[in-house]
Amino acid sequence: MLLLLVLVFSGISYLSVINKQQQVFHPAPNVLNDTSPVIFIHGSGGNETNMIPFAQQLNKKMTSDDILKIKVKKDGTLEYLSDFGREPQYPCVFIGYEEPEASIQNWAVGLATVIDSLDKTYHFKSYKLVGFSNGGLAGSYYIESPLSKKHKKDITHLALLGSPFNDLDPITNETLDDLTTKSDSYFKQFSDATDGIPHTLKVLSIAGDNQQGTLSDGTVPISSAFGSRIIFKPTVSLYQEKTIKASHGELISPENTSLVTEVATFLTK
Repeated sequence: MLLLLVLVFSGISYLSVINKQQQVFHPAPNVLNDTSPVIFIHGSGGNETNMIPFAQQLNKKMTSDDILKIKVKKDGTLEYLSDFGREPQYPCVFIGYEEPEASIQNWAVGLATVIDSLDKTYHFKSYKLVGFSNGGLAGSYYIESPLSKKHKKDITHLALLGSPFNDLDPITNETLDDLTTKSDSYFKQFSDATDGIPHTLKVLSIAGDNQQGTLSDGTVPISSAFGSRIIFKPTVSLYQEKTIKASHGELISPENTSLVTEVATFLTK
């Protein structure tokens, strides 16, 4: 009887381990070298599902076959939470971070790991990045830094949604000329690395205005979001700025039609 109980509990433990292993998988290789996925990077405190409704509004033809969710673990490894269908028409990748409050640099390292993995698994033609808030900063840091050395020319588009390049401090000079002094250490980490930006890149920077007289989306000042101007405008092939009526959280709202139109149009250029 004792032997029987040991075997039963051993079997239960074994099945438990197997089930856990089945929850973590790596997709089978699938050559999609004629397509360019859009990679969505959430803001601080977010996860891999936050931007799915927004993405679905950007492209109403998108189906479940087009959605891939990946979590970046604390130890830097990846957990694939889903897989594309065999022939995704509009592939979209949604990144989540197990440490949603980690540094921008750590997020950028995670993004590099994701793109390296995608490249080995799917052999995509190129990549488009859409980053909300600090997610946009992570995408920018990745592009500027040596992290993207293997894929610099593969990143064709970068859409920044309320990304605080000068932290959360408003800039009194509306032309942003005072940023050229690079006196702010937070801004310097981006402005000092502009040599790493590929000239072929296209950038859209969107700032939110809650129209309460603060020139801010309630969290990120417009002037901080448009610090991207000094970083990208002199270098890239296309740089655009748009101010959208929205609070910070509404910058990924699928109901904000003007925002959706701007981003959708940009991603097709």
